[in-house]
Amino acid sequence: AAWLKDYRGTIVCDDYAGYTKLKKDNPNINLQRCFAHVRRRFMDIIKSVPESDMKDSYAAKIIEVIGRLFHLEAEYKRQKLTPREILKARNKTHPVIHKELEVLVFNTLYKPNSAIEGAINYTKKVWPELFTYMDSGYVEISNNIAERAVKPFVLNRKVFMTSGSYAGARYTTQIFSIIRTARINDINVSSYLEYVLDNIQFSPIETLLPYHPDILKRFKNT
Repeated sequence: AAWLKDYRGTIVCDDYAGYTKLKKDNPNINLQRCFAHVRRRFMDIIKSVPESDMKDSYAAKIIEVIGRLFHLEAEYKRQKLTPREILKARNKTHPVIHKELEVLVFNTLYKPNSAIEGAINYTKKVWPELFTYMDSGYVEISNNIAERAVKPFVLNRKVFMTSGSYAGARYTTQIFSIIRTARINDINVSSYLEYVLDNIQFSPIETLLPYHPDILKRFKNT
């Protein structure tokens, strides 16, 4: 909350209540709820659906509809569309898919207290903030990028346990954050860190951050 108190923009997230509070405390924050988290609720259901019953499964139908959104997003990346082009393409093709999903979520009756009703209720809960991405070509429809970025923290939990102190663990996570930011900006991490360690005592810290224009120009991967 302290880190994002002055943030202006969109946060891609699941339905964790902490994000709702962030938006409440800071009206300049918009939320994009994660379509992957929605889809996962229905994926868990069809794991127990026999193949012979799949064609009649509403969970499978919903997965198919959401899958079309993900397919389109993947195509935009494959075609290397600019954010402006992505937004234009979304506004042309996504509303029809949104309408199909809306019918399945709001205009279809499901058995009370069933697994699919639980998944539907989750979808209804986040529905108003599932479509923020339609306002910006920069916003993703899921937080998969963020989840992949934090995966090293999960894999290295035992490393943090041997940090020796809370301060040591905090410094380790700061280094992780710098490295992940460098990778997101397509910077050669090894060369970048070597440069930072050689120059940190001579340069203002803001000029050494992995998203500074001079750093991007100097260490951008080819």
